[in-house]
Amino acid sequence: MARNNRPAPYRPLLVVTTLILALLLPGWAMAASTRIAASGQAGYRGLLEFAASPLQTMRPTAFTLTLQDPTGLETTAPDASCSLVMPAMAMPENRPRVTRSGGHFAGEAIFTMAGAWQMLVTLRRDGTEVDHLTFDIERVLLQ
Repeated sequence: MARNNRPAPYRPLLVVTTLILALLLPGWAMAASTRIAASGQAGYRGLLEFAASPLQTMRPTAFTLTLQDPTGLETTAPDASCSLVMPAMAMPENRPRVTRSGGHFAGEAIFTMAGAWQMLVTLRRDGTEVDHLTFDIERVLLQ
């Protein structure tokens, strides 16, 4: 009995599907983030990174805040507090708690409306304000 050496009709489809999945899956595995930089008048610089992109309303979103002192060294030496505000309208107080975590600060933000926001970060050492950074968050989308 002669054997048919032709590929089964589903094999090309299987090969193409496997290649597509191999190309797309690594992108799905990497979470998108939103990164924003800011500088203060006293020379501190900060990088704010939200664990989501795009940012959406009413979703708790983890963030990290990495600071550099005026000499350019990463630091968590000053205490940091933050407040979320909408420049376009008055909003109720929204002060995410931040805690030191390794070489940065960590917290969780909840945006209550769609639109442009700002995160105002105040740095204090021994109770005295040493700098103030404003991170402009261009767009938060409705959930």
